[in-house]
Amino acid sequence: MFVSHDSCVLRRRLARGIEIIMTRSAEHHSETGNRRGQANNLHLMGNLYRYLGQSSSALEYHKKSLDLRLEIGDREGQADSLGSVGQMHEHVEEYDKALTLYKQMLDIHVANQDRKCEGQSLGAIGHVLTYLGEHDSARGHLTQALAISQELQDQEEYAKVLSYLGRLHLRSGEISPGLRGAGHPAATFTPRRWPSKNLWVTRGTLLLPSTTSGRY
Repeated sequence: MFVSHDSCVLRRRLARGIEIIMTRSAEHHSETGNRRGQANNLHLMGNLYRYLGQSSSALEYHKKSLDLRLEIGDREGQADSLGSVGQMHEHVEEYDKALTLYKQMLDIHVANQDRKCEGQSLGAIGHVLTYLGEHDSARGHLTQALAISQELQDQEEYAKVLSYLGRLHLRSGEISPGLRGAGHPAATFTPRRWPSKNLWVTRGTLLLPSTTSGRY
């Protein structure tokens, strides 16, 4: 996709403006002793640098946020930071590190009885297990994630987990690329396109177009 020079410049200027505001906010939290606010700012800075494509800076800020949230006992915040640090490791294919972090994140969500986040954590774990070649374990986690998304009628998460299951089937050799259904139970969700991997999800069935691209 073509992105104009003006758009890139505008994005950098906007990001720089946000960075200045967040830095001032962090200084204020530091002066007032608001450690939770400091941790939140560090987390947001990590998100900003990730948006800008600066992975090393993003990881640094997310780790700082995680350390501070651990120190002050902010369990919900810890789960957010664990997920963000895990995603950064997954992005550079450090799947073992991502898996460890996602499992810690899952433990917190289970303890908090947060079903939505529990399902998302199970999906994330299943996804990295797929790339680690632990296909049976991946299938178990993804099946649990799919069940929770159906229970909560979360269409977007349902579609996401189906795309993970499709990737698992491809990597495990259970199906080959092409227009194939993954054979999951029918659901009443509206057909929708899953944009990140050029997949179609319709009535609980994952369709893989022959032009599908991405990490398989």
